[in-house]
Amino acid sequence: MRKTLIIAVMLLGSLITAYGQANSKLTDSLLNRLNKVKLEEKAALLNQVAQSYIPDNPSQCLLYAQKALDL
Repeated sequence: MRKTLIIAVMLLGSLITAYGQANSKLTDSLLNRLNKVKLEEKAALLNQVAQSYIPDNPSQCLLYAQKALDL
């Protein structure tokens, strides 16, 4: 029983780490595109960046959501 619990905890930790890395790459990709898009597309892209920050950094999420609203 104890061995199963340890394996489950390790698996869960691995999944969380993998999700965080994938989400970070998505956010980086969106931020790189931000400087290349036209003004008309920027608000939608800022909202995508904001959504990508929701799980890990809610304060950054709010910052980018506010920038989208300002546009």
